[in-house]
Amino acid sequence: MAKGPGTYGSNADINATIQKFDQVTTWGAQHNVPVVLSEFGYTYKCEYNSRMCAYATVAEQAQLHNVSFLAWEDGGDFKFYNRTQHTWSEIKDVLIHTYKESPNKMSISAYGDTSIRIQWNNRTTLNDSIIVERRLDSTTFAFLAKIAPTASGFIDTTTSTEKVYYYRLRANLKDSIEIQSYPIMMRVLPISRAPYSGTPVSIPGIVECENYDIGGEGLTYHDSDEVNQGGFYRNDGVDIGQQAPGQYFVEDMAVGEWLEYTINVQQTGTYAVAVSYAATSAGGSFTLKFPSSVLPKSFTTSATNGWASFTHISKAIALSAGVQIMRLTISGGPEFHLDNITFSPVTLVNSEKAPLHFELLNNYPNPFNPSTNITFSIPSKNFVTLKMYDIIGREVATLFSGELEAGEYLQQWNAAGFPSGVYFCRLQAGDFVDVKKLVLLK
Repeated sequence: MAKGPGTYGSNADINATIQKFDQVTTWGAQHNVPVVLSEFGYTYKCEYNSRMCAYATVAEQAQLHNVSFLAWEDGGDFKFYNRTQHTWSEIKDVLIHTYKESPNKMSISAYGDTSIRIQWNNRTTLNDSIIVERRLDSTTFAFLAKIAPTASGFIDTTTSTEKVYYYRLRANLKDSIEIQSYPIMMRVLPISRAPYSGTPVSIPGIVECENYDIGGEGLTYHDSDEVNQGGFYRNDGVDIGQQAPGQYFVEDMAVGEWLEYTINVQQTGTYAVAVSYAATSAGGSFTLKFPSSVLPKSFTTSATNGWASFTHISKAIALSAGVQIMRLTISGGPEFHLDNITFSPVTLVNSEKAPLHFELLNNYPNPFNPSTNITFSIPSKNFVTLKMYDIIGREVATLFSGELEAGEYLQQWNAAGFPSGVYFCRLQAGDFVDVKKLVLLK
C-alpha cells in the first residue's frame, strides 16, 4: 500500500511492479500456495495521473498473473467511494475495466494556448472505434468524441483556461467486453498571473498564505491533488482551512508542493521574516526563495500545542527593492499549517560608530498594544536571535534569527494575535544573553 505522495508511470516503475508479481507468483507456484493481493491503494495526495496509472498497472498485472486482489478504500486518504452520496469515483472503473488490451501509456499536454492533446498506446485491433470521454472538475465522465480504432492521439479544442479536464478512453473488445484506459487530467493554465488582491503585497507587511497569486496549477502553485481538501476560501487544488469566520490558513501541504506570491519590497535591506505555523509534530520544513537570493532560505518547524495553536519562526533575509515573485516550497514532512508571513525591517539605527558592548534596551512603549519597539546593540558581527516567551517560559515567537554587522538595531514586535499578559524578550548574540519583561495590555 502506498502511503506517501509521489509519482509513478515510468518504464522502470511499471517493470518493478511486473517483477514483484513475477516474484510472488513464482514463490506461490513453488510452494503450492495461492497468492492473493489482500489490500493495495494509493493516497489521494499522490499526483493524480500517477495514481491512476498505478491502479491500472496493478489491476492488469493481477489479471495476467491470476492473482485475486482487493483495493483499499477507507473514506480518508485512500477514498474512492462517497459515503454520503453513495457514488464511486473513476478508480472503480479502472479496477473493473482494465485489461491487457486497454489503451495505456497515457500522456497529456497543452496544445496551443488553451487546447489539450492526449496520446496513448493502442494494444488491440479487435475494436471498431474508440470513445473519448471527458469530465470537468467534479462532474461525471461524458461522451466527447468517437474516433478511429487505430487513433493514438486526440486534440480537444473546446477547453478554456483555469479549468481542470479529465479524459479517458473506452472501447468494446469483440463487441462484448468493455475496456477502458485509466483517466488522465490537466489544468489549462491562464496566459498570465496576477496578485490575489490585484496589487503586489507591500513589504514591510504581511503576506497571508492563502492569498497566493491567481494563475493556477503549475503557474502560481503546485498541489499534489486537484481538490481543495479543506473546502474553504478558494476553489482550486490548494488545501485551505478556517480558524474562524474570515480567518484562513493553508493546510496539509505535502513535500514538493509550492505557492507563489507577488510582493513589492519598498526598500533594499535586511528583513526579519516571521512565518506563522501550527504543527503537531516537529521536523517539517519549507523554503522561501526570492530573485535576489542565490539560494532559498530554509525553515524547520517545531511542534506547537495542536493544529489550532500557531507560533512563529523567523529568519533574517536580505531583499532588494522592487516587485518580485516569492516562492514558498515544502521541502520536508511531517505536515504543518501555514497562516501568514510577516516582513519587518531590521533597522540599523546607528552605524557611524560601533557600540562598545552588547545591550538589550527596554522596549517602548511598555505596556503596549499591539506593537512595541525593541532596540539592541552588538559591538561586532554576530549571529543574533531575538525571541519572545510567555509567562510560563514557552517560546511564542522568533522575531529575528540571522547574522548582523556591528551596530545599534531596532526591531518591532506586532503582538496583535497574542493575548494580554506578561512576555519576555530574550536576545542572544554569541555568548551574550539578556532578557527584558514586556506587558501586552489590550
